[in-house]
Amino acid sequence: MKKRILVFILSAVILVLCNGCKYKGYFGEHVDLYTAATNSILWNNGHSFGSDKEMDPKIKVIEQDRYGRTLFTYYEKYYFGCNSGEILTFSALLITQHSSEEYVYYYEDYNYLILRQEDIYIPSNKFTEDDIEYLKELNDWDKALDLDLCVKKAVINKKPEISEDSPIKQKIKEKFGTQLPARLILDHLTDDENGNTIVYGFNEKIIDGKVSSDYFAAIVQLDGENIRGIEFFEPSDLYDYRDEFIEFKKQNGWVSQ
Repeated sequence: MKKRILVFILSAVILVLCNGCKYKGYFGEHVDLYTAATNSILWNNGHSFGSDKEMDPKIKVIEQDRYGRTLFTYYEKYYFGCNSGEILTFSALLITQHSSEEYVYYYEDYNYLILRQEDIYIPSNKFTEDDIEYLKELNDWDKALDLDLCVKKAVINKKPEISEDSPIKQKIKEKFGTQLPARLILDHLTDDENGNTIVYGFNEKIIDGKVSSDYFAAIVQLDGENIRGIEFFEPSDLYDYRDEFIEFKKQNGWVSQ
């Protein structure tokens, strides 16, 4: 009887600890900036991975212009796929045009720059003044606001999750076949005004005893809850992909919100 009670107590403790490690969302002061970043850049988890828990990303406001635009950096410790193949560690420099309690506005595709980081613990590489001025120019810094040029996203504190039994995930598995995949990691990026969705992730596989990963993004074309098709994007550079990504979206009928 005592053994059964001990086993029950240990199981309960383990369950509590595991639940405690699960990321419950961003509760910092910059939830609007969090929303913009996690809807904009590929290879983000929406949080950092620590040794014993999942933590908020680091968001630092650098500057605001007289119309309320915000220049900021966004950093996570690393993308989930770091244990296989390429270690995806980067900082992002972003600009939002306007925020309210409910929505954040920004120029889709032109609101960010990505900088590769070599160290998963300390983002030692820094954006230059030229980088900052270039991004400001793309985002009409210090000019009158025109929200008609922006996408508008509802403020959220946690990225939508894609479940293992999601039709989208099952459909994407068909793309990669059954060549001994170790895992397929899939994350949600954003949606367009027609309800279509962009997802991204990696397919890890084992060939001849060696582990490799295919990183990709995809536009999932939806008709209500039905999937009409999926178009795949495999960037030539995992950090410098913006121009290719813009062209891919244009070719596949993406309509920004």
